[in-house]
Amino acid sequence: MHSRLRASGIKIRGIWIADVAQQGQSSVINENILGNDPSWFDHPRDLFLMINHFRDQMPQPLIGMGHSMGGAHLTALSLMHPRLLSTLILIDPVIIRGSYSNAYKLGRLSARRRDRWPSRAAARKAFEKSPMFKTWDKRVLDCWMEHALRDLPTKLYPEVTSSSTPPALGADVSGSTISPDSKTEVPVTLKTTKHQEVMTFMRGNFVTPSNPAPSTAPNPLTHPDVDTSGASVEPFYKAESFHLFKLLPYLRPSVLYVFGTESDLSAPQHIADKLEFTGVGVGGSGGVAKGRVKEFTMQGGGHLMPMESVGETADQCSGWLLQELKRWKDEYIQIEALRAATPREKRGQMSDGFVQALGQPQSDQAKSKL
Repeated sequence: MHSRLRASGIKIRGIWIADVAQQGQSSVINENILGNDPSWFDHPRDLFLMINHFRDQMPQPLIGMGHSMGGAHLTALSLMHPRLLSTLILIDPVIIRGSYSNAYKLGRLSARRRDRWPSRAAARKAFEKSPMFKTWDKRVLDCWMEHALRDLPTKLYPEVTSSSTPPALGADVSGSTISPDSKTEVPVTLKTTKHQEVMTFMRGNFVTPSNPAPSTAPNPLTHPDVDTSGASVEPFYKAESFHLFKLLPYLRPSVLYVFGTESDLSAPQHIADKLEFTGVGVGGSGGVAKGRVKEFTMQGGGHLMPMESVGETADQCSGWLLQELKRWKDEYIQIEALRAATPREKRGQMSDGFVQALGQPQSDQAKSKL
């Protein structure tokens, strides 16, 4: 995208990326204080605070780009502050009507995934053989190798040893005996633990003695966001996706949705829902009818299309930004012209037209007739 926009005369001032509190480098910094109940609404607030803190380095226009859960984060941020981001690019966002049925499958796979290797070289070999990773663009895999792993020991794995098989969740890992091949090799694990990954996908809603029917009568103290009218929400659910879907009509920034024909999140009904509802409510962008919402569906693209089809994804995103940056500039000129029409010393006051529209108090009107 950077090279494509630069070729069109667009310069990017800065690119800001923030790991959520329980993932990536953030999880390394926070590992001693992390809990087991992450919310998708935490990170939008963190992004808001980050932008406010670095506001001198982040002038308008600000563009939000998010994939999967990241798309949900940016949508929530835009609902919190409608004019903060000028446009959104949401790549297969997890924002759907009802519950995401595939979360169970993802949770099971992630809970049992291998997460330790005797060295970075061994980890790379394992990733390259994986059906998921071997389809990634090499540049993306290189970035993954650089940023997704960390050396042992960690809080989860305090012993500097490696295991050729993934331990069961909750197992005692202190007895691992397979050592690194040499003193120069350091065992590695994932920065984002599989525990935090799984808990990001789904939240527990279990039967307890005090709450024997959590699907129909959830605990109002711990589970106030359970939608008892929808699909099964027991023993797991994830409320944020459906909650954001219901708020799509009020989304003010323009939106480019990028879908993939092979992603279950890009099913025809999910696409139709987003195009029908995004931005059409009071305070929204105007939606598809106003040219403020558009979609592109990548043929053969799966959920991980930005990692696999880097060029095609960049082409679509760059084309959208060229259009939206021009629109932002035109609107900026209009707003500045309106502001300039009022003398600086009067900008903090009610205008003459404002006062006139208020009219006279009733008592003054009665006196004027005498």
